[in-house]
Amino acid sequence: MRAPLRVIAIFLALARAAICAEGFQAGLGRADITPAEPIRLAGYASRTKPSESVAQHLFTKALAVRDPAGQLTIIITADTIGVPRWFTDQLAGRIEAELKVPRERIVFACSHSHSTPVIDGCLTDMYGLAGAEAEAVSRYTKFFLEQAFAAAQGAAYRCLYELFPIAASAR
Repeated sequence: MRAPLRVIAIFLALARAAICAEGFQAGLGRADITPAEPIRLAGYASRTKPSESVAQHLFTKALAVRDPAGQLTIIITADTIGVPRWFTDQLAGRIEAELKVPRERIVFACSHSHSTPVIDGCLTDMYGLAGAEAEAVSRYTKFFLEQAFAAAQGAAYRCLYELFPIAASAR
């Protein structure tokens, strides 16, 4: 007798999840953040020179989801070891100002790769950067910030204007 009740309870829960998911829309955005010049890689203080080649491209990606109430949430991921607080504050501020998405609906996550560029203000003292190396990190950080916004903007645009409906389920 208990087994059929459990099956019914699970069925009702899944049906509710499917019904609640109606009206959601999603959009994806992606931007290449591979550095265009040799740059110091983060993660190991024993590295003493800039990168020499690119084995794999790096990306920042974004998922924008609009709920049935019309609220947009943006989740951004990036191939990087980490970013300082000012980076996410500046990115979220721009998203809020230009895309009208409130800060509490923006998430930024890093892959924490130890083979990605040093980000200005993120443990940069550990590397003792000066001169051309410090300038390369500064240029890259600005480029990365622009590309992260471009990914978020692309995702938001696709979500709002290409009208791609999604279905969520608890399978």
